[in-house]
Amino acid sequence: MTTTGGVTLDPDGYVVVVENDTLGPIGRNETQLWAPYRAGPVSVALGGVAGQCYVEDTNARTVQIVAGDTIYTTFSVLCDPVFGRVHLGLEMAGEKLDPDGFDAVIDGRDTLSLTRSMTLFLLSGAHNVELHDVANNCQVAPGIRQLFEVPPTGTWRSPIKSSARTCRAPSRSRR
Repeated sequence: MTTTGGVTLDPDGYVVVVENDTLGPIGRNETQLWAPYRAGPVSVALGGVAGQCYVEDTNARTVQIVAGDTIYTTFSVLCDPVFGRVHLGLEMAGEKLDPDGFDAVIDGRDTLSLTRSMTLFLLSGAHNVELHDVANNCQVAPGIRQLFEVPPTGTWRSPIKSSARTCRAPSRSRR
């Protein structure tokens, strides 16, 4: 039996290894029956455990098989969070630039004041950024809301960097 907890869970589960032979896959929270085995001590372990996860207590263990009995062993796996880097690039061009920049709201809850490019760390996985406090005379490309995936390794770079935040002076009507 396996039980898995934590933040960034193993994406593909594990494999059961008995007497150094891989028997097959087992999910993150699954019970399986493997039979029959000879009576006596048998070594059992989990393989394929993701790098951010670990088996509590001892992974490789010996279970005592008694003829005719069903023997249970539980592997409790805990997984640590995996963080990735996010680079929010900022380029401003035009006239009458907004001196205080704008606010970048990450996942609807964390607000960052963005007056220059910055790099931050977020849990790997799906996120969104929404830009607020954009001056009326400014345009943001590719848009004020972006969905993005933070990789567990490497850096996600905001497309805002290549698309300038252009602020133009309001049009003046001629009479």
